[in-house]
Amino acid sequence: MVEQLNLVDHGDRIAKEAFRLLLNEADPLPISTLAERIGVAEEVVRQALDGLRLVGRAEIDGDRLIGVYGITLKPTQHRLTMHGATFFTWCAFDIVGIPAALGESAEVASECAECHGAVRVSIVNGEPPPSPITISWLSAQCDSIRDQFCPTVNFYCESVHYETALKGGRAPDSSISLARAAEMGRENWGWAR
Repeated sequence: MVEQLNLVDHGDRIAKEAFRLLLNEADPLPISTLAERIGVAEEVVRQALDGLRLVGRAEIDGDRLIGVYGITLKPTQHRLTMHGATFFTWCAFDIVGIPAALGESAEVASECAECHGAVRVSIVNGEPPPSPITISWLSAQCDSIRDQFCPTVNFYCESVHYETALKGGRAPDSSISLARAAEMGRENWGWAR
């Protein structure tokens, strides 16, 4: 039986189910398949995903969902290898926060936004190692996670690089450590565990 859902109340439920399916299958999800798998009318799923897309919380390619709540199958500068599959994320927070929330071991590959040097982090059972790596953080309100927040939330291989970018107007007004990103990730994606 297909359930008819109130979009305001259940768009989040659809996105969360889609997030889990993307992580489990590591393949684009046809929207019709997603609707069938979660037992919701396809039109309701389409409307919910379109609303999420407009605020930068879902990514659709044609008739397939390829990204939701920070995880994507579309290549970005943030590559995440987790449970034998390669994913990408929209920003440096997502790439640390998602495996932290899931308690998963993962390999993170990205780059420093200032010097463009490689940033590699091994997360073990959801815990990033102690590291001088800094993540820039946008504290201002934004209308679209993907379009406004994520492009500013990047790795800096050391705090000096972040400070240089901040003084040059290339970084947002605050930063967080890997440990803080993991903690915030557990709060943000804890429902996915």
